[in-house]
Amino acid sequence: SQYEEALLEQQQFWKSASFWERWFPRIGSIGLLVMLSIFIGVYTTVTTPRIAKNPLRLFALFSLMSMMLGLSVFVTLKAPVFIYAAAIVPTLLVVTIACLAYGQRMGLFIAFMQCAMVTMSLFQSIGWYVLLIAGCGIMIGQLNEVRKRQVLIQGSAITAAVFTLGSLFLGLAEVPDLLIAWQQVLTNSLIAGASALTVGFFVLGILPSIERVFDITTGMTLADLRDPRNPLIRQLQQLAPGTFNHSRQVADIAETATEAIGGDSLLAYVGGL
Repeated sequence: SQYEEALLEQQQFWKSASFWERWFPRIGSIGLLVMLSIFIGVYTTVTTPRIAKNPLRLFALFSLMSMMLGLSVFVTLKAPVFIYAAAIVPTLLVVTIACLAYGQRMGLFIAFMQCAMVTMSLFQSIGWYVLLIAGCGIMIGQLNEVRKRQVLIQGSAITAAVFTLGSLFLGLAEVPDLLIAWQQVLTNSLIAGASALTVGFFVLGILPSIERVFDITTGMTLADLRDPRNPLIRQLQQLAPGTFNHSRQVADIAETATEAIGGDSLLAYVGGL
C-alpha cells in the first residue's frame, strides 16, 4: 500500500510539475551518458587500431550498446519484476560480443562503461554496479581463448553461479526485511543465474553472425579450419600429398614460433595450412 501511494504521489507530481522540473533530471542523465559515450569513442579508436581504421566497427559497437541499453530500460519499464533479467542479459551480451571481437582488454573496458550506463538508466544503487561488473568480469576471464563450444558454455555456467550468489548478497544488503521478502530475493537470484546462462547459449547460436558483422574469425572457426576432416584439407591430402605434408610442417613451425613469442598460435597454424 505504501508503494502504491508513492507511485500515485509521483504521478501527481509529474502532472503538476513545470516543463523544466520534469526535464532537468533527464537532461542531467542524458548529459552524463553523452560524456560516457564520447569517452568510449575516444578510448576505442585510440587503443584499438582496427576500430580506428574502420569507422563502421565503431558504429556497430555503439549501435549494439545503445540497443541493449534501450532494451534494458524498456523491459524494466514494462515489467519491473524482471529487472534482473533486463539488466543482466543485454549487458552480458554486449560484453561477451566485445570480448570475442576485440579481446579481453576491450571487453573489460566495455563492461565498465555498459554497466555504468545500465545502473544510471535504471536508477539503481552502487551495489547493482558491483554485481554487474563482477559477473561480466568472470565471463571475460573465461574467454581467453575460445577454441571449443564447451568453453563458452562452461564460462556461462560459472558466470551464472556468480550472478546467483551476487544477487543473493545484493538482496541481503538492500532488502529491509529479509524475513518477509526472502522468497523475492531467492527468485531474483535464480532469475539472475538463468539469465547469465541463457546468454552463453544465445551467443553460441549467433556466433557466425557476430563474425560477419565485426569481420572477425574466432578461435572456434579457426579450430574448424584446422580439423583434418575439413573438406579442403582432405582434398589437398588426397590430390597433393606432398604439398599437404609441406604445408603441415610449415604450420607446425609457425605454431611453435608463435607460441614462443606469446602470439596467437592457432591463427599461425591455420595460416601455415
